[in-house]
Amino acid sequence: MAVAGVAKKSSRAFELSLAAKLRQARQDAGLTQAEVGRALGISAEGYGNFERAARCIGVAQLRRAAELFGKPVSYFFEESEGDFYSITDGEREVIGILRGLPARDLAIVMVMLRGLTANRAPQV
Repeated sequence: MAVAGVAKKSSRAFELSLAAKLRQARQDAGLTQAEVGRALGISAEGYGNFERAARCIGVAQLRRAAELFGKPVSYFFEESEGDFYSITDGEREVIGILRGLPARDLAIVMVMLRGLTANRAPQV
């Protein structure tokens, strides 16, 4: 249960970060929401929903928006100072170790981690 709460919180933080980057990239490109919406085949209001994180932009629309803004798609996924989804050096180390494990060992580690977190209260 705690793991699901953490995942949802991280997902929302990412959505907010993506929305802010969409807004900044559009403004940097000197475009209005109406112009971007028209280029994406949606209304200005529809595009505005992406910038407010009321709706999540689709992959095809994100690729088109990135082209309009003159940015690589990766720009929208890059961590920047203060991003909510950034990770610590310790977490990076753990990820590096996990990536090096064979699938069978990774499955064992995942069972162990789920057991460790199953009875913990969610951290806020």
